Amino acid sequence: MNQIVEMNVSNPEQFIRAIRLSQNVFEEQTVINVMNSGESFARVSELISDIQYGVTSLYKNTAGSFAGAQLSRFSIQMISDPFGRFSRVIIDSKYFSSSKELNDLICVSAEIAYLLNKKVRDPESGLEKIYLFDKWVRNNFEYKSTSQIEDHTAIDLLKNRSGVCQAIAAIAVLVLSYMGVKVLYVTGEGKGSHGWGPHAWNAVKINGRWIHLDFT
Repeated sequence: MNQIVEMNVSNPEQFIRAIRLSQNVFEEQTVINVMNSGESFARVSELISDIQYGVTSLYKNTAGSFAGAQLSRFSIQMISDPFGRFSRVIIDSKYFSSSKELNDLICVSAEIAYLLNKKVRDPESGLEKIYLFDKWVRNNFEYKSTSQIEDHTAIDLLKNRSGVCQAIAAIAVLVLSYMGVKVLYVTGEGKGSHGWGPHAWNAVKINGRWIHLDFT
């Protein structure tokens, strides 16, 4: 049975916040009810394509998002009222792991960050925190690809002690964030032993500048 989260909004700003929230509760279905009071939204004939594009952009453009790193696929359904105003947006999301597993992982990541931070000599040094995290990754995980979904999931990275770049970059977003480091999840192409191919890494903000790092 699908897990559903339902939210009510009455203006575009609340709608965007609801979309953002839907990305971080990891439920299989999000229902956003739009209360179109005071003409805060235009008629559906004018907005359907914009809303679909906007929701798709928010879900696909998830730089820095752990949820985006673990999102397998999603679809959007819109239901309009007879007066030409949309009243409901339904987003079906499929993650690599279950909602419980992902939320448990967030808690575990907070504990890992706490333990790593206890080793930090200078709490203001982002570089020291990154060094400790990188050392923890190297000591505990192995890059391994078996072409299975579990290679890409952060939860299975902890379970199996192995995974691919996507899983490592995803866990980095969680742990480093809890350590007090501003971090993004980044995707693109990287050059490996077999040439160029899809890759995931991180960007961190140190001394006011964003620096790209690859923990894989």
